Amino acid sequence: MVNIILISSLPAVQIAGQGTWQPVANFPGYPSGGGPIFSIADKGYLGTSCHQQGFWEYDPLIDLWTQKADIPVLREAAASFVIENKGYCGTGILENNNNADDFWEYDPLMNVWTQKADFAGGKRNSSFSFSAGTKGYFGGGATNLGYEHDLWQYDPSADEWIQKADYPGGEVAGATGFEIDGLGFIGTGRSFTTGYENDFWKYDPLLDTWIQLGNFSGATRAGAVALSIDEVGYLGLGYSFDSINNYLHDFWKYLPSSDGWIQLSDFPGGAGIDAAAFSILGQAFIGSGGSPGSSGIDFWKFIPDTTTTVANYDPFLYDVQIIVNPNPVSTSSTITFSIGEDTEVAMDVFDISGRKVETLLRKKFPTGMHQVSFQKRALASGIYLLEVRTENQSSVIKFGIQ
Repeated sequence: MVNIILISSLPAVQIAGQGTWQPVANFPGYPSGGGPIFSIADKGYLGTSCHQQGFWEYDPLIDLWTQKADIPVLREAAASFVIENKGYCGTGILENNNNADDFWEYDPLMNVWTQKADFAGGKRNSSFSFSAGTKGYFGGGATNLGYEHDLWQYDPSADEWIQKADYPGGEVAGATGFEIDGLGFIGTGRSFTTGYENDFWKYDPLLDTWIQLGNFSGATRAGAVALSIDEVGYLGLGYSFDSINNYLHDFWKYLPSSDGWIQLSDFPGGAGIDAAAFSILGQAFIGSGGSPGSSGIDFWKFIPDTTTTVANYDPFLYDVQIIVNPNPVSTSSTITFSIGEDTEVAMDVFDISGRKVETLLRKKFPTGMHQVSFQKRALASGIYLLEVRTENQSSVIKFGIQ
């Protein structure tokens, strides 16, 4: 038998026009702190810091983390990018607290790390990084002698580094950015001379030129997260001495067409500085950062709101949202679901072939978000499908049982 117990009804972490935050499975490793971070195809990849070995793959379709081959040399404050379905990571701080210049390629199909040509800019940590087309870029960062403002291009076909036009934002560490339409957008960070920054710049790889943009509209900071989804940039979190709360949880959207920033609802997790972020299938996944009182392992999914012109838009009116956490289920888990109407809810479990194996509940619920406790009981280990269905809505997700 599978036992379902109603726990509570919850408000959605959502503000009209600002997107939706939902909790997903906690990161199972030691908090990242700037290990390898990237997404390839429809999976996310995250490595731990120097304190513990571990490299993990996240599957958003089943909300599941799976351990993969460890990067051979542990590090934190590293830089990463993706080129043609392979991940690259290098530099950073090693276990002996020395800076690194080694550089590695990860093949997700073979689950293998291969060492490549050392980063030509020398040993450093906290560089910014991005990829554009078939090339990757590292820039800035902290060395034993101070901060840098150089920019280097990596060509995987030749396995070589070429120096490019210096970053005009000055010598900086902890800057961040994203790629949109083959252009790099870089900013924030901590300057060696002037402190925390909020300037922003656009880099054109074809012309090897930088153009200054309007300043980032949030507080100055370093160690922020940044990513892009569907030609829109996102930036938030981080740390700054220039704000009342040094560990920041705000979250912003950047529109390159207008060179403008729009503040969204705050990141609801406990992460602050050096969190992990990647985008998969039009959604952002953020977590595993550090701030006082945070676990450093919580992870959240951000679903952009693409209908901000509708003042009272609520995505829960159109889809049943489902989360199983933890996933996979070892003994018990919590099913969180949201519905857009007062209605009877049917919840069933199917095996991977589509055969119904359990009827979990038939119960009327009011509009909103709800949680139920799920005990696996006699279900065998494997992958299952959970369907939540109402008269006008339905949704199916995969989940695992150990």
